[in-house]
Amino acid sequence: AESQGIETKASTVDICQTNGQPNGQVVSWGLFQINLSANPIADIACPAPKGAFNKQFTGSNKDCIAQQLYSSCVNAAKNADNNIKEAASLSNNGTSWRKWGSDSKCGF
Repeated sequence: AESQGIETKASTVDICQTNGQPNGQVVSWGLFQINLSANPIADIACPAPKGAFNKQFTGSNKDCIAQQLYSSCVNAAKNADNNIKEAASLSNNGTSWRKWGSDSKCGF
């Protein structure tokens, strides 16, 4: 629902900010819009604060400056197999979709 089935889709709303201003670093990518500031992908340690971001991107915190590892995380997240594998892990093999915003709209 969030990616329209486009495996390389970038989020249009989960974008890092610096001092309240968007800096263009998209946080969520791929079929299941995996939040790279909070989740690993393809065994790459992307999550903040030691991965590709200085802070986790959440509903209340959008300041998450991207670091050097960012492009590796994005490329891994754009791969459908990697994205599906992480979504399966995060959703307990499809039994809980609470972590996705579209769950409340689609009623998974």
